[in-house]
Amino acid sequence: MTFTLNRAKAEDYVKWKSAFGAPEGKTARKAAGAKSWQIFRNADDPNEIIVLIEWDNIDNARKYYQNKEFLQRQPGIGVLVNSLYKDCGWTTLKRLKESPSD
Repeated sequence: MTFTLNRAKAEDYVKWKSAFGAPEGKTARKAAGAKSWQIFRNADDPNEIIVLIEWDNIDNARKYYQNKEFLQRQPGIGVLVNSLYKDCGWTTLKRLKESPSD
């Protein structure tokens, strides 16, 4: 299993969440190879967002995040900083141990 961990700062979480959760966003992620995702928010700064996405493979994740349309859409949905592709390069997480619920 391959995961990407994405930390973003949004102008407004509600605006960002509306765009992220829109049908076209879900369809685009799934078509690109995303299998599932979870969203986390900073308790002290609710506009700081962490998104953990499970991908079918890292190459598809790279293609998705490097896609020109994805990059151009970010400012329009209120993303100020996105650390996955700007600050810390690629973060690939492999599940080391299955959780008891798996």
